[in-house]
Amino acid sequence: MSAFLIGHDTMDRIICLLQKKEIPGLETFTGPEAIPDFNAATDLGRQLYDLNSAAMIVLYKNPGADPDFFESYSYRAPANGLSIPESYKALCCFLYQCSEGDVPEHPMFKQLEHVAETMDVVYLALNSQHISDTQAYQLAPWG
Repeated sequence: MSAFLIGHDTMDRIICLLQKKEIPGLETFTGPEAIPDFNAATDLGRQLYDLNSAAMIVLYKNPGADPDFFESYSYRAPANGLSIPESYKALCCFLYQCSEGDVPEHPMFKQLEHVAETMDVVYLALNSQHISDTQAYQLAPWG
């Protein structure tokens, strides 16, 4: 398997998703209560980068980027909002990139994995297809 550090835009899509408590699965995620403003959103993004970097260290023996990359992250809300498939794909990309070593055992990883699974189950029940089978998912960026 290979892994990479997700881009700042992908991290922004994940944080934007985590702020939306009305999306199925997010009621079990403990992070959104801690995202009252941009500073908290930035802090959460940096925590998620710590997980992403930990997976990179397991696989490649280095964090994947200069420390400035992590420190330069500052949450920016996506200008046009996001569809569920776009948000879901960003989250799936993050989870895939973090699936190395003991990172999948981290409580935050497990919570995010549960969010992704719940989102897809509910979407399937409401729309008769998995999120990943939608055109919007196929067109959304990975990374």
